[in-house]
Amino acid sequence: MKKITLALLLAASLLGCKKSSIDTAPEPNPVQRWRISTSRTLNPNGHFILQTSSYSDNGLLKKEVSKDESTGLNIIQEYFYVNKIPEYSIISSDYRKISRINYFYANERLVKMDYLEYDQSGISSLTFSRSFEYSGNVLSKIITLSAQGMARYYETFTFSGDNLTEAKTFSSDGIIQDMTEYLYDMEINPYKGNLDKYDQAIGLSKNNVMRVRHTNYNNPAASSDRRYEYEYNPEKFPLKKSFIAPTSRELQITFTYEKY
Repeated sequence: MKKITLALLLAASLLGCKKSSIDTAPEPNPVQRWRISTSRTLNPNGHFILQTSSYSDNGLLKKEVSKDESTGLNIIQEYFYVNKIPEYSIISSDYRKISRINYFYANERLVKMDYLEYDQSGISSLTFSRSFEYSGNVLSKIITLSAQGMARYYETFTFSGDNLTEAKTFSSDGIIQDMTEYLYDMEINPYKGNLDKYDQAIGLSKNNVMRVRHTNYNNPAASSDRRYEYEYNPEKFPLKKSFIAPTSRELQITFTYEKY
């Protein structure tokens, strides 16, 4: 009897110790992530565009509403998914549908985008397509095709690490038209992966563009060299983006974020 009682007490003691260790173990800190809530951008026409982004319950970008603060007009882009893979998006004004983009994926990589426009009756027709090619897992080429499937021009992309450093545009017969080179900061680019910017450095790169050097081979006078500076929040996301001219500074974009 003493042996049985001692065994029961020992078991109870061990269970009590285990329960105590579980109860007192600290919970792991949840990972805090950030995503764009709003951006306010100065357009070339001098109007500020306030874009508000909203997301689905599973964290996918659902809608972007871009409001022209001067005219009050809105442009809305809504995204639709199948099994978390983008299928298409619809772009509308306050009055009607304007266009649609269909997305095609293979092995979870974007391989084609079809751009369609709606007429006043709401009937859509294909205007052009873009075909995406990869070298390994890295985007290497985009071919822009007419509605009839003929190549109009193509672009090639060079990356260094996670950032696009050089993009070249060629005519359909392979003659170079222009080249754009990029330099970056070391902080987080909030637009990376945005479908609306997937063919641009701002949507393809991990970090924020600080310098853009553009060479136009057909019209050298149109070449440019533009520099940018940022202000960041404590999490190293940009709060403000400014264009830096030789004798002036122009605030171009401000951002707000939400945690999720």
